Amino acid sequence: MDTATKILHYRAQPAAAQAAGTRRLNVPLFTLRFYAVFAGLFGGLACLTAQDNWKFRTEQNGIKVYSSQQESSAFNALRATFEADATLSQYAAAVLDIDQYKRWNSAVYNPYIVKRINESELVYYSEAKAPWPVQDRYVVLHLKVTQDPASKTLTIRLKNLPDVIPQKKGFIRIKEYHANITVTPLSSTRVKVEYVARIDPGGSIPAWIANFLMDELPVKSFTQLKARLNEMGDQSEAVPFIDDK
Repeated sequence: MDTATKILHYRAQPAAAQAAGTRRLNVPLFTLRFYAVFAGLFGGLACLTAQDNWKFRTEQNGIKVYSSQQESSAFNALRATFEADATLSQYAAAVLDIDQYKRWNSAVYNPYIVKRINESELVYYSEAKAPWPVQDRYVVLHLKVTQDPASKTLTIRLKNLPDVIPQKKGFIRIKEYHANITVTPLSSTRVKVEYVARIDPGGSIPAWIANFLMDELPVKSFTQLKARLNEMGDQSEAVPFIDDK
């Protein structure tokens, strides 16, 4: 049953049944870069990665998804973990190739680079197509990739930049997007990924839609990212600032 079918099925239920299944959840309209996903830990992410109150939500295709209620927000934080067959350079290359996000990130539409700061840092724009009756969103994100010289672990950080472009007509600007991805090498060709994000999509999001999207979008996007990394294989070029050794 796909997301649209589930939503229609849910909306057909009595109001009491809907209320019984409602939880306060974050809606990860941009999961992935991943998910670009992207953010030093900005404004509270450091405590997100360290906290121990994550609640397990689902596991599919080797991807585990968790959520955590935040005292400072009505929206929950999101955490996803998985392993992938890839080198550190391949993962960094996939994250920095903004134009190709639409091939694997299910939440991303019309991505483009606003400004390339250097080989490991850039600013990009993206839209999120939301299911009816939720209005589409857009966001401008600062993305930076760094590598620890000792452990070789990659850190991919994202933070929204709300004032880079004027308010876009017909869209709601995502109010807050802080994300951090840690990519740890398990071998020369396999990595472990942890994605942690805190997102406030702005506007009004019905909880019943949040319940569905919290589980499905991370799994779908990261499954497609793993497939994209496999496609890249030996054809991907080495990323100059990444040490794969």
